[in-house]
Amino acid sequence: MDKESIKDNNLQAARQQEQTIAPGLYKTGSVFSCLIASWDELLAANVVSEEGHAFFGNGICPTYKATSALAGDLVLPEGITELADYAYSACDRLTGIILPQSLTSIGKSAFDYCDGLTEVIIPDNVTSIGESAFAESIHIEKVTLGPNVTRFGNFAFADCVGITNVDIKEGATLIGPWLFYKCESLAEINIPSTITTICEGAFGSCWRLNSINIPASTTTINPRAFVACEGVTSITVDVNNPVYHGKNNCLIRTSGKTLVLACANSVIPDDGSVTKIGDYAFCTTSETSSITIPNGVISIGEGAFSYCKLAGVTIPNSVSIIGAYAFSSCYNLETVTFQENSKLIVIGEAAFIDCTALTTIEIPDSVVVLERNAFGACSKLSTVLLGTEDSQLVFGGDSAFCSCQRLSTLKFAGSGGEELAIPLGANWHNMLR
Repeated sequence: MDKESIKDNNLQAARQQEQTIAPGLYKTGSVFSCLIASWDELLAANVVSEEGHAFFGNGICPTYKATSALAGDLVLPEGITELADYAYSACDRLTGIILPQSLTSIGKSAFDYCDGLTEVIIPDNVTSIGESAFAESIHIEKVTLGPNVTRFGNFAFADCVGITNVDIKEGATLIGPWLFYKCESLAEINIPSTITTICEGAFGSCWRLNSINIPASTTTINPRAFVACEGVTSITVDVNNPVYHGKNNCLIRTSGKTLVLACANSVIPDDGSVTKIGDYAFCTTSETSSITIPNGVISIGEGAFSYCKLAGVTIPNSVSIIGAYAFSSCYNLETVTFQENSKLIVIGEAAFIDCTALTTIEIPDSVVVLERNAFGACSKLSTVLLGTEDSQLVFGGDSAFCSCQRLSTLKFAGSGGEELAIPLGANWHNMLR
């Protein structure tokens, strides 16, 4: 929703069955809506006391508010405990805010689209920040998060493209879901020694982020916490971390031998410490043009190499599962080679979808399941070899080669020795049940 729509919706809601309390201040039922910035008028209307012990009768800031007159610096008095949803949404003439130490909760979209803000300091007593609370406030440069926030709505600071400095105070334990998503100017982040959990998308698409340092306290990291952070070149882990360790610029879950996160300079260890490539592990590194998957790796997770600029990949014979979307949208991928004596059993749904440079693929005899759209939309794929008379392929997902418009030859020995030649551009729906 654009800014003007937000303003119109807020104003319309505020004026339904409105009662004028003071210039620019309206009452709808029990809800007050402030359309102006004057605290003197609020005091005169007897909706906030001099001591700040009450605000709109229940310690909650306005629920709806138009934005055209609210400008300059906003200082909220002590005594306020909650900022309601949309309280200052789209107040693009606000240039600063000072939040009271009494504040404990910031509502959904409370300050989203506030383009004039340059700094946000979350007081120490705040425990909850709502969805999109400051989202798309594009000129915020610095954010200070208090130590006691334990509840984050999605996208609290998402698309704040001007943020360059994030200070998370010691004592904080959680970095919330999609908290700084698409904060594309953020180049550095200091994760405090008290953080235990980094949620999905917390720093997703922070393209300028250059390094990730995981402290000993962090024991839960969502696989997509740093998704699409293309600029990362260094990953380190505190040696005292009981769950993760770092090696060769890889974040590895120690007990499961799972590579969780990689970067542009990552080299998958070949010492046996990695047997699984985790979901989205290399999805952070779209610039990766080559990678060696060592023998001993047994599975490649969902989206593990999606959107990478790989020109070719060799799948070692130890791999038994290639997960859904594992190599999806690798537009430069020309060759996929499976080592001899492959143990591969499953090629997951859309595992190689949109690999538009791929021309030929030979499926190992060991493969039993070829899932739906496994090679869908591979627009240059012209030849598929489905194995010899020893092929184990007994099921192919619906539309395994859907929209492969150049596919003209399908060879499948199988148990019956079939060899099919099909017309150019056939749809391939249900071809391999």
